[in-house]
Amino acid sequence: MKTKHITEGGILSALQIVLGLILIPTGIGYSLYVEMILPITMALIYLRCGRKISMIAGFNTLLLVAFGFGNIGIAVYAFQGLGIGFLTGYVLEKNQGVQDDLILESLMGCLFVLILDLLTAHILGYSLLDDDGITEMVLEMIPGADANIIQSVYYLSIASVPVAAVLVSYIGTIVLGYRLGLRQTIIKEKYHFMKYYKELVPFSYQGKRMAKYTLLGLIINGMLWPYVSQSYLKAWIACSSAILAYFSLMDLSKLIGQFIVERYKRPILLLGYHFVLLYAFLNAFWWTCWSILIIGTIIDLKTSIREEQEKQLVYFSNQLKLLKKNGIREKDKRNVHVRKVLIK
Repeated sequence: MKTKHITEGGILSALQIVLGLILIPTGIGYSLYVEMILPITMALIYLRCGRKISMIAGFNTLLLVAFGFGNIGIAVYAFQGLGIGFLTGYVLEKNQGVQDDLILESLMGCLFVLILDLLTAHILGYSLLDDDGITEMVLEMIPGADANIIQSVYYLSIASVPVAAVLVSYIGTIVLGYRLGLRQTIIKEKYHFMKYYKELVPFSYQGKRMAKYTLLGLIINGMLWPYVSQSYLKAWIACSSAILAYFSLMDLSKLIGQFIVERYKRPILLLGYHFVLLYAFLNAFWWTCWSILIIGTIIDLKTSIREEQEKQLVYFSNQLKLLKKNGIREKDKRNVHVRKVLIK
């Protein structure tokens, strides 16, 4: 079995090189090849062959790219794609929810990109932390913008790089992994969630432990921020805080909405809550963020909504599987009568 996996890893690694030879000379290699094909194929190798063989295959691919193309820049960006693919395979084999996967991979991807940027700054002489271009862009869009706005856009731009790459790699690997039958039990569940995302996302929350770690990370970052001056450490704290804050606010705001529905038994109040939330974000952004974090955390500690919604997610997921097993067509799932069956 180990010999079989080594052979499969070598074949898939060779496939990565062949695709690079075809795509990079066309001019689309840096986008399609480095940001999509390399991460997804690397994650598939991980899921199929395991951690050790995937590391060997990735190293082999990196060497062939570096010496085959003779371009150190391509090798550096290929290293980024392979690293994100490895992280995708790592989180997908864990038995945890999709939101927990995305938080963990986004944070690791952000750290990986910053470490890679430190290397490229010395090898290629180019760094993401060179903010001249971002400053000019912000001043063109918002003339007279102050330093806080420029700094916020600057760090959000850096944080968006790994998050976008993670989403593409994660979704692509789930779809292809399901079709290829890799790690069938775990991949099948996550593929099912992505396929019926619209129906299942209202019941999807972070795990209890991940929610605690997310808030703890925000607190630690807030305490360290005034005392950090090194550019890469500041970038890591700012970017990781942006990622943690996004997922935490999304999670806790949904939890507050569910609490309102359960407390007052009027689903129409949820629509009003969303309108109030949107208005508050537009007019008092920071006050709204802190309010959601504090109120949501109190509700989370005092109630069992998170655990109950997790059970509901399992139940409705099984109901959808039952509908599929009984031959209900895809378009019928949007039918009002079928949706009533799901609610029951």
